[in-house]
Amino acid sequence: MFTLGDTVEIAEGRLRRPSSDGANLVLRRAVHDSRRVRPGDLFVALPGSRTDGHLHLEEAYARGARAALVRHTEGLPQTATNLVVVERPLRALYLLAAAWRACLTGTFVAVTGTCGKTGTRAVAAELLRGTHAVYSSPENYNTEIGVPLAVLEMEEGDDVGLFELGTERPGEIAPLARLVAPDLAVITRIGHGHLDGFGSLEAITEEKWQIVSAPERTPHAVINADDSRLADRAARWGGALTRFGSREGDVLGVAREPTPPLHVDLRDPPLELAFGLVGTHHVTSILAAVTVALELGVPPDALRERAARCRPQPHRLELLDAPFGGILDDSYNANPESSLAAIEAHASLATSIPGRALVFGKMLGLGEESARWHRVVLERALHAGFDPIFLVGDAPRAAAGWASDEVRSRLTFIDSDDPREMADAVRRRLEATGGTVLLVKGSRALGLERLVERLTS
Repeated sequence: MFTLGDTVEIAEGRLRRPSSDGANLVLRRAVHDSRRVRPGDLFVALPGSRTDGHLHLEEAYARGARAALVRHTEGLPQTATNLVVVERPLRALYLLAAAWRACLTGTFVAVTGTCGKTGTRAVAAELLRGTHAVYSSPENYNTEIGVPLAVLEMEEGDDVGLFELGTERPGEIAPLARLVAPDLAVITRIGHGHLDGFGSLEAITEEKWQIVSAPERTPHAVINADDSRLADRAARWGGALTRFGSREGDVLGVAREPTPPLHVDLRDPPLELAFGLVGTHHVTSILAAVTVALELGVPPDALRERAARCRPQPHRLELLDAPFGGILDDSYNANPESSLAAIEAHASLATSIPGRALVFGKMLGLGEESARWHRVVLERALHAGFDPIFLVGDAPRAAAGWASDEVRSRLTFIDSDDPREMADAVRRRLEATGGTVLLVKGSRALGLERLVERLTS
């Protein structure tokens, strides 16, 4: 990253409480969570809905922070030195990220879409490693805060950078796309996530398309040709374009059941790839990642070996052992498309464990469509034979209002949000089974990963 002196200049700030090593101090990276600070970091004190970063400077410096972006110095601990005072720390963070992006010469790949962003990024990283020095943005750093932090973490020696761009409401993708300025812009699919912020799938499509149209330098677009909305939007665009899909596209491939491993047969180039992933719906992310790898010159023969290294990301259809059989942990987040895909993935499992059960948590952000989609998912789970089904939250409970007594015998309503109480309820219902694989699915805000931790410990 930058020296402290350059940081002050780029951020348009004023240096207060300088340390003895002064402006020549080189900062490692920028961090906004004091719990994640490592020695040499720049801590960015951002105000938030739950807390204010200025309240956590003591912890940040105890963990090794060497400087901080702050709005003021009043009341800050004396251990906090090299304070770069700015009017708006988030704006200063963007200024730093934009300046660092201008210093980097690698190929930038940005991924957006309702589903499959993280899967595409993770698979692409594995397929590219060995041919390229790859930087892959951490965890879910795809927001207005996460993306600039991710850009600042990329190193000058990295020749490919992989980033995710997320959105919950109109106008969020464009500034992220301008910041990242991707050479390759990937759109995985359009779905019903965050309908409360957009109102329609057409609005979501236009927002996602900003990853292609917003940057000053037009990127090469990589889009899912099986998605009719993306295909229609791409037909009205005259830039460089590569399409992938199972039915249409320049890169064609189909998935085979059961999984894992997930076998994907490519038509051109003709290859059979095996991934350590659960669920044929992963074919969208895989084909997007394969397209990126081919565009960046990875030899087809290398794809076969590298595909075998791909494993699920934490809490994204991760198959775990449990005392009652197993858990298919897909607790990271939920929308209608990903929930239906998780149910199908469970059905495709190659396992000798006979039972199938589901924890179905509320899907947030669906607006007026919420009741309909919760019923659709619940009915699909019942039709797929899940028994029992644990319902968490008011929307799944309301979706069961039509159920007959026979159907209700397969349902367990969980009112508590305490992971220990939830785990006890699940164990009591599953202990009489002859072995069960439990699918756990719900929106991020429910924190169902804590239930998974209880059930596997």
